[in-house]
Amino acid sequence: MMSEYCHMIVASTVITCLFFGGWQIPWVSLAGLDPILKVLIQIGVFCGKTAFFMFLFIWIRWTIPRFRYDQLMRLGWKVSSRSRFSTYSSPGCTI
Repeated sequence: MMSEYCHMIVASTVITCLFFGGWQIPWVSLAGLDPILKVLIQIGVFCGKTAFFMFLFIWIRWTIPRFRYDQLMRLGWKVSSRSRFSTYSSPGCTI
């Protein structure tokens, strides 16, 4: 349970760094500010972006219902078996 939330934190920071500019604020220049204030703003922006993605992960996790083990077994044996059989038999029939 705790490892899932650790994974969410790591994934949120990676998403923030790679895809959403990390600590940079879009369309804002911090050139004339004091360096300490600039660093504090950048840390706040990074933490804010990471918190947004954490919220998104938790929101999706709590909204979408999870499958029980018996539901997964039924899905695997009744639904996936039929599609698997048709996928494997169609090339054999065409040859």
